[in-house]
Amino acid sequence: MLAPVQFLLLLSLGIDPDTPIRIAFGTSLAVILPTAIIGTYSHYCRKCVLIKPAIIMGIMGL
Repeated sequence: MLAPVQFLLLLSLGIDPDTPIRIAFGTSLAVILPTAIIGTYSHYCRKCVLIKPAIIMGIMGL
């Protein structure tokens, strides 16, 4: 939901349409990646992660 809202806000400021979509996607990725890493680490500390499937899924997701 972050990317479309940010895109529309940047468009409403009168920025060239090519730039806001790149900024919106980049910002979204910059928020999602650390959140996923912190969540994974938190679950790992509680011993709620199956290591082998997690590594396989991580590699495939990358």
